[in-house]
This record gives sequence, structure tokens and C-alpha cells, in this order.
Amino acid sequence: ALADKGIVCLMATCPPAAVERIAERVRAAGRRFVDAPVSGGTAGAIAGSLTIMAACERDTFEAVQPVFEGIGQRIFHVGERAGQGATVKAVNQLLCGVHIAVVAEAFALAAKVGVDLPVLLEIMGGSAAARSQQRGGHLRQGPGHRPRSRARRAGCVADCRRGAPTVPRHLRARRGPG
Repeated sequence: ALADKGIVCLMATCPPAAVERIAERVRAAGRRFVDAPVSGGTAGAIAGSLTIMAACERDTFEAVQPVFEGIGQRIFHVGERAGQGATVKAVNQLLCGVHIAVVAEAFALAAKVGVDLPVLLEIMGGSAAARSQQRGGHLRQGPGHRPRSRARRAGCVADCRRGAPTVPRHLRARRGPG
């Protein structure tokens, strides 16, 4: 059994509200909790190059950091509340999904007019669109690609939004006339 004040790290992609419920149960059992979803997929896990988005008390973060350094290269303390790591992961997934959709549309357009797609991919790899092209690797179904997993994560994004407070009026983008 895990010792009192032992640390439980949840590194799965889960909706923030579910993470909060799990954290409550862990803390009620006398243990510490780290909400630490990862990004980088199977390839990142194998290479030890994951991005880790951890939310927990600062002293708990410092205690688990050596473990995180063994599996990740980009390690962030994103907050002190359970669910904050899950929210950062949801934001990341939202941006990934948008990039993938845009790359798919762009390549569909190019294919429609007869552009040689391998040549286009090579061009994109050396251009300002290189970051989006990297996302295009998912379209080629490279290592670790699982469409159902991405769909599940999209559900986490929706759950995250439902549980988030509205943006205060003074922080909302102002629109010009018309």
C-alpha cells in the first residue's frame, strides 16, 4: 500500500472535473495528488521526451520532478489545483485538432487541383508552415496515431469548456463597429 503522504500521479488525459473528483478521493485517503497529463504520444514516451503539464502544490511538484525528468524533456508546473493540468492538456488538444483539420483541408485542396502531395509535404517541411506540416504527420497515420484517442480527447475539451467559468467582461476581446 502507498504510505501516508505518498504521491499519486494521474498522467492520463481526463476531463478536469473527473480529475478533481479523483484528487478529492486521493487526498481523503491521506495521499498527495498530481494532475500531470502528458503530450508526445507513444514515440515521446519511448524516447523519454514527453511534455508534462503538472498541477499540484509546489512542494509535491518538487518531489516528483526527478521522476518526471526521467520521462520528459519539457516539464511545467501549471498550477496548484487538480484539474488545471487537465485544462492545459485540453487547450493543447484543441490547438492540435485545429492544426490537423487545417492541414487536411489544405492537402485536400492541393490534391483536388492535381498537386503532387509528397512534393507539397517536402515544401511545407521547410517553410513557415513547418509546424503545421509536423501536425500533418498524424494524417499519414504515423507511430502512435489513434483516431479514436483523438476523438476521446476532443470530448475532454468539451467537458473542460462546460466546467469553466465565463470570461470576465473586462477580459473579453473588444469588437470594433460593424
